[in-house]
Amino acid sequence: MREDCYDLSDKDIKDIVDRLVSGGSILFSFSPDQKTAYNIFLSSQYTKLNVLSFGGNARGQLILALQGMGGFMYVNPLGQPLHMNYISEKLHLHPGDAMQIAELILLIQNEYKDRFASLLNFTKDLDE
Repeated sequence: MREDCYDLSDKDIKDIVDRLVSGGSILFSFSPDQKTAYNIFLSSQYTKLNVLSFGGNARGQLILALQGMGGFMYVNPLGQPLHMNYISEKLHLHPGDAMQIAELILLIQNEYKDRFASLLNFTKDLDE
């Protein structure tokens, strides 16, 4: 990751997914408009101690949190794109920033899908 700006290149997205696929966590800065900057924490490796108060099934999900925003959410790395209103609600963001985070999540999901396309096709073939 480059430390001199908040723009993320294609290589940065690949580096993020590399870290997540290997079972790691990553913290990076992202700016939706070059005025506001968020520290985003993504993790694919965590232990759930008990029943989570907000429900949901954490298995197979990434955890995404914004430092200082008081919200976090699950992201299915191989799932459907997330709607900006859902992101806005979960991360306590106004719609413009939520849209930019939605686009970032979509880039990460697309990289996951590219990496696992052969596995996904294999699974699809089994279902048919």
